[in-house]
Amino acid sequence: GVGFRSVLNITSSPEIHSGVLHVQWSPEIAEETVGLAAKNLPVLAFPKWSKNRPEELEDYDTVVVLPLTSNKRSEIEEEWEGFVSDPSIVVFISGLSELTWDLGGSVLSWNRSEANGCVSIIQSQPDESKIIFRWETFGFGSSRVAIPIGKSGALERTSSDAPSTFRCFFPTKDNNPFQNILIHAEFALTPNRKHLDTEHLDTARAIKDV
Repeated sequence: GVGFRSVLNITSSPEIHSGVLHVQWSPEIAEETVGLAAKNLPVLAFPKWSKNRPEELEDYDTVVVLPLTSNKRSEIEEEWEGFVSDPSIVVFISGLSELTWDLGGSVLSWNRSEANGCVSIIQSQPDESKIIFRWETFGFGSSRVAIPIGKSGALERTSSDAPSTFRCFFPTKDNNPFQNILIHAEFALTPNRKHLDTEHLDTARAIKDV
């Protein structure tokens, strides 16, 4: 889907390793399959079995490898810094229970749980006290909003407040006018998943729900 295709914004040769599945893509594989050199071939239409076996498979069932193109490394490092400082990015990811960020041995973990409309995220770092963030969520059709709350359940502005942008599971770059309130909907997105596709009917429906 659009979600996985967006990896081509940062890499030209992704790989997926899961169970007995080991597959990779690249422009070279696409050209080899088609039998000619051509620009703008649909890279993901031409998978190839991979002989690579990432060492991370010893610890994880599924490993996605995204070798960064040289001009994307600094951009990714900047986005990484923004992500690891904002646990709210996983508020709407209901299938996630734990996320660990590891950059050169600097490790930070988030444990996510949800009960009775309240999402809690426990942030852990070595040699530091745990921090608990909470949001109360409300649903409107396929849309959801989340409000940061304290232990008492009252509205609370915290250091976890996200940039004021709309969410489609993860943050986009389009402004959300309601400061301190997270808004998620199944918006149709542009291929890079950074902006709402305002010409799409699904976006209009989602905005109406909100």
